Formats: sequence, structure tokens, C-alpha cells
Amino acid sequence: MNRKIRILFVRPSKSSFIQEDLKLLRKHFNVRVVDFVLSIRKKPKETLKTMFNMLAGVLWADITFSWFADTHAFWAVRLSKIFRKKSVAIVGGYEVAKVPEIGYGALLNPRSTRIVKYVLENADRVLTVDNSLKKDAIKNLSVAGKNIQTVPTGYDAEFWKPIGKKENLVLTVAYVNNITIKRKGLETFIKAAEY
Repeated sequence: MNRKIRILFVRPSKSSFIQEDLKLLRKHFNVRVVDFVLSIRKKPKETLKTMFNMLAGVLWADITFSWFADTHAFWAVRLSKIFRKKSVAIVGGYEVAKVPEIGYGALLNPRSTRIVKYVLENADRVLTVDNSLKKDAIKNLSVAGKNIQTVPTGYDAEFWKPIGKKENLVLTVAYVNNITIKRKGLETFIKAAEY
């Protein structure tokens, strides 16, 4: 009997969409989770535990899977390469963005830029949730992009289908503050609504 593929799922948080992917992967694969903590000064014990769990997890796994191309993905990809394991990282958007006008994007920070570039160049597969993110990665980081594939985030089309006649309206939902107003294009949305 063939054993299930073993995945080390490395997450920086327990966001709902990350939890959904974890739940989906657990249906088909043998999955272990590392909740990534890296703060030597503030949380030295948790950081050491994280690094130990990361190393043990990579040695156990066939593949590592990281949501977001940040520090946690850097370590997952780096250790995967050292121990000849496969690695996957998902780009959510912030990592490949560079929008100085609104102070948005990991690429505004040189250290973050090096981390993201390493992940994108060295992961066996990089998944983006939209093709524009692949284009941003290639343009902003000068990566080849051959290992980057777009897989839109999933949703249940049966659950979200319209019921009854469609009303002539548009709805947007967002957490609003001075930063998200520009980042999410809410000013443009409001101006368009005036017409």
C-alpha cells in the first residue's frame, strides 16, 4: 500500500483562508503544521521551538507548503533545498508589491526584497492567487517565473450563486483606514458610485 505524501504546512497566522487550505490538504495528505514564530528578543523559547519544529518537520516531510513568501517561507524553502525536499510557496500579493505612493509592499524594504526573491527563485513551485501577481513578481524582482503558476483562491460557486433577479447595485466590503482606502481603491469606487 502506498503511503500518503507528507506535507509540512508552515503558516505565519491562522487566517481563515489559510485554515481552509490546511483543511483541504488534510483530506488528501498526511500534514504536520508549524506555526512560525521568529522573535529572538521577545520570544526566544518560541523561536527556538519553531526552528526545531521546522527542521524536524522538513526531515519528516516530502514537501513544504508555505502561505506567503516571507521569512517563514524562506526557512522552509532553504531547509527543503538542503535536505532535497520539494517546496511550495503561495504569494498573496503584498510580497511582490512595490507601491511607494501609499507605502505598500514588501519590496519597499531591501531585506524583505532579498527574502521574497530567494523564495521565488528557489521554491520548486510558487503559486499566485492572480496572474497579475506573477507579472509583478517577474517585473519587480526580475525572476524568471518558470516555477510560478496561478491558482485562483477557491470558493463554493453553488453557495455563492444569485438567488432571484439581480438588483442593479454594486457592493464592496473592506476594513477601512487611511491605508486601505488607497490600497483597495475605495476612493475610485466612491467616485464611480457618484455617476
